Amino acid sequence: MKRIVFAFALSCLFAAPLLGAPAYPLDELLVRAKFVCIADVSAFDGKTVSLKVQSKLRGDLDTDTLSFKVDTALGKPEKGQRYFVFSQGHDQWGKPKDEIRLSQGLHGQGSYCGWLMLRIYRENGVNMVKNAYSFKFRKPEDGIGPVTLAQAQQLVTQTKFKGARECVNEESGALPKDVPPVIGTAIATKSQPGGKWSVRLSVPKVTWEGVGVFRVKREWPKFKVTVQEVVLELPMGYQEHHKGGRALTQLSDNSQNRVLDLQGRRLGSDEALKRLAAKTPVLVSVSGQMPDPFYLQCTKPDTLIVVLGIPSYPAPELLPNPKAAKEIIEDTRNRKMLHPIQKK
Repeated sequence: MKRIVFAFALSCLFAAPLLGAPAYPLDELLVRAKFVCIADVSAFDGKTVSLKVQSKLRGDLDTDTLSFKVDTALGKPEKGQRYFVFSQGHDQWGKPKDEIRLSQGLHGQGSYCGWLMLRIYRENGVNMVKNAYSFKFRKPEDGIGPVTLAQAQQLVTQTKFKGARECVNEESGALPKDVPPVIGTAIATKSQPGGKWSVRLSVPKVTWEGVGVFRVKREWPKFKVTVQEVVLELPMGYQEHHKGGRALTQLSDNSQNRVLDLQGRRLGSDEALKRLAAKTPVLVSVSGQMPDPFYLQCTKPDTLIVVLGIPSYPAPELLPNPKAAKEIIEDTRNRKMLHPIQKK
């Protein structure tokens, strides 16, 4: 009973008001914050809020007054109240717009370009930041927890803004250090006994060869491309099923099949089943790890990544390869592959 109550309390704490998905910890949000300050609400007319900056914590704000359109669906600011204010945006998804929210959005917070203002309030004599959470200041077994204003200020100094192209690659112009992901489609199902779920992944297997003769100014070799559809059935949710308080797998989190967003956040079953309810285009990591940021520069903000875990990775045969190259022998580690379909 205690475990059920704790799980329910944790789920309530982890989700901000009106959220459809778990909230990002404050330290992850601050990675996308070029400007951070503490400000008081000087005016609010129902649509636009005016803020008077009291303390600048990060970035060169060249003014002490700020004005934004307010997304009132997520709350309304109160005149005279003090808020922890920070921008959200970077070169990958765009600069912050002149709009502000009082909590994280329903979907796509990781790609949101705007501002957040979290109310500062006192509880038991301590200044707290509303709707702000972090793992940083708690024991691992205690999970995520609320953040004091002093802790929020500490996180600002401990985190680094990764927006000036650093969100794409830490070294400007650096080449990637891993193989690229491939594009496929995925659909999640929850038809297995015991509430287990799976993802059916369809990936094109491409081979190519040069054909034709090179004749200067008259004829050039062309690519002859062969495409097969390879379907993989991936069991998911290892960490969500327990027996006697222990996980049903000994695989580490980074060795499991998993669905991630572009920030590397792992989706739980409820969110994954909702977002992959229909056949959806996804990126597929064949190397068992998050794709190198180099390959994510042109992706859409809501793109999901399916990472192949044990025993399905590594899967180099899913990368385009020349037909003349030595055939890649299928591994025998119980890879579950369904009906290859030859396509012209």
